[in-house]
Amino acid sequence: MTIGLPIEIKVREFLSKVFFGVKLAEELNQDVLIGEKNQVYRLFKNTKNFYLISKGGPVGLFKFEKEKFSNNYLGLLDEEAPLINIGTQELLPRIHKKILENVDEYFVWGKKDFGIIKKKIKDKNKFLIFGHPKFDLLKSKNISFFEDNVSRIKKKYKNLIFIPSSFITDQVMGDKKTDNFQIEQFLKKTNDKIKFEYKKKRLIEEENYNSFIKLLIELSKKNPNYNFVFRPHPRQSLKKIKNRFLGSPKNLHIVFEGTITPWIIASDLYIHYGCTSSLEAAILKKKIIFFVKDERALESRNIGLFKSIGYNFNNYERCVKFINLHLSKKLKKMKNSRVSSSLIYNSSKYSFSDNFINFFKKKYSNKIQNIAVKDIKSIFSQEDESYSKRFLSNLKNIILKNEFLSSLAQKKNSNFLLSKDYKLKKFDGISFKEIKKTVLILQKKIKLTHKIKVIEIDKNLFLLKRDISNNKLKN
Repeated sequence: MTIGLPIEIKVREFLSKVFFGVKLAEELNQDVLIGEKNQVYRLFKNTKNFYLISKGGPVGLFKFEKEKFSNNYLGLLDEEAPLINIGTQELLPRIHKKILENVDEYFVWGKKDFGIIKKKIKDKNKFLIFGHPKFDLLKSKNISFFEDNVSRIKKKYKNLIFIPSSFITDQVMGDKKTDNFQIEQFLKKTNDKIKFEYKKKRLIEEENYNSFIKLLIELSKKNPNYNFVFRPHPRQSLKKIKNRFLGSPKNLHIVFEGTITPWIIASDLYIHYGCTSSLEAAILKKKIIFFVKDERALESRNIGLFKSIGYNFNNYERCVKFINLHLSKKLKKMKNSRVSSSLIYNSSKYSFSDNFINFFKKKYSNKIQNIAVKDIKSIFSQEDESYSKRFLSNLKNIILKNEFLSSLAQKKNSNFLLSKDYKLKKFDGISFKEIKKTVLILQKKIKLTHKIKVIEIDKNLFLLKRDISNNKLKN
């Protein structure tokens, strides 16, 4: 059957899902529909014999009740982070009974995640400890995929210190609206005390943010032979962040470009504030610094996770002194980091892709039949954007510019707060040329046996298909 891979945040998901999709088409001979999240969901809702691998999220956004889609199959793979790192108030809506009862499979990152979920549901067979496909790309046989980008980054930013942002401040749709959205999505049914604590932690994070920026400016001034690259979070405003760094040294760069993985590979040192990409850095055995001035901002998360990989500091002066000392000695005495397979199952010898393919063959071997391409295209051939939809879209943009009107609208539906700029920051489109180029590079780098064809279905939506006209590649 055709397998669907939805993409919500492009810079985080595109490469890993194209890689995974290519592996599925290659080894299962299953067509893979890949593209913008709502486009992929649309096929799930309008066809049968379709296997969707959905992303995690709060129960309020879950729309796939089994009784409505009994002829389809649903797997869930959380894109955000290991469940063990998600705070209780955000975790509970993600592992809600409604979600767990309606999925056919729930793919968890490691045994520690399984430990959280196993008490929530009777059918333990739904839970498969496979890791995440993005970590498959870090394996020695696949990592050459990034070599061109890594070489380019190293050439431009010699002696690179990479700093990914995981701050909620400086959001592209505004910090106040972001806070309201978070409260509505995750804290709506909780008491006022919890909401008060959330807002209190946001003020603490603002202080942590300022301290973190101060740290980077001081380090870059002291170490002019290193290039410090601060990468905004996909939901942050590049313009707002650059304003915070006005007057900083020339060797301190604000860059949001491409997927994060080649930047981590190219780096000599990785500094973060509770960013989950630190798990990639640890798998790559990078030298890691975790700095958070006031840990109360992260107390709802598993801060021990970040302390377990690399070095950690909450004292500003000690952190500066430690980093400056090791930079002066070219980092030769800093230890490399590691991550346990109990946290990330495919962090070492295991492969998410191989495990999924073997599982799929066993469970769905009698259902392996692709949906005809013409049938898929027919679903998307109808005009989707009517005059009324364009009118509502324009009206929404007007309301969002008015604080009073937008606050009234968000009480009815918190998703109303998600502005066009916010959505474009997460997903700015996929072109046929872009995905075709990525597939060709993958075919070359990871040495596929079969050629994979890319078929454009609709805007931001593509089908990966084993090419039977040229079944074998010449290696």
